[in-house]
Amino acid sequence: MKINSVLIPGINDSGMADVSHVLRASGAFIHNIMPLIARPEHGTVFGLNGQPEPDAETLAATRSRCGEVMPQMTHCHQCRADAIGMLGEDRSQQFTQLPAPESLPAWLPILHQRAQLHASIATRGESEADDACLVAVASSRGDVIDCHFGHTDRFSIYSLSAAGMVLVNERFTPKYCQGREECEPQDNAARFAAILELLADVKAVFCVRIGHTPWQMLEQEGIEPCVDGAWRPVSEVLPAWWQQRRGSWPAALPHKGVA
Repeated sequence: MKINSVLIPGINDSGMADVSHVLRASGAFIHNIMPLIARPEHGTVFGLNGQPEPDAETLAATRSRCGEVMPQMTHCHQCRADAIGMLGEDRSQQFTQLPAPESLPAWLPILHQRAQLHASIATRGESEADDACLVAVASSRGDVIDCHFGHTDRFSIYSLSAAGMVLVNERFTPKYCQGREECEPQDNAARFAAILELLADVKAVFCVRIGHTPWQMLEQEGIEPCVDGAWRPVSEVLPAWWQQRRGSWPAALPHKGVA
């Protein structure tokens, strides 16, 4: 679910990060913050009252603050709910009928592909380097590693590269544990298989705790479980981990880089 917000200087610019926190907790996966268009010729209240529009610096700073909370959509300039296609290429008339469900492509490969593309755009290609990677974080708010692997219902996916740490998307997941004490349910195999498929493109998973069985199964898939950063800010743990690991990945071998 994508949520649109219109940035209005002096009205909601200082509280937009709080809005991102609420949206993330409500299940939204991307926040689209657009600048107010307040032109007198449009006849709107803001335009007629001389409400200033946000400049590029204010918009970028707001998106940057909110990007620490949840993924941001940054290429939209004006919202059209009825538009389909690429920017500058409206293809709405080609999709007047919904496709049959059985004709739709598998969604996981598309999810992974979009993560790669988002990371590449956000890092200006740095995510395509041999030492770049994606990692997953079990976090309730996105800023601190504070969730047990088996209890989290979502993973924040970050790109780590020479361009720094970039939040790419959030992925909702079935809980591996069904209760606070039930971490080895009889039917956990299917749930864990779904989690592995969801995280197939990441190099590591950061969480507060993780059981011995899922730890081993992640390692078998080439995913490193990390608990040393428990209860610490994501912005501190992830860059430090990447700096330590980047030199250990042979360039000739695939290591689940972003591209």
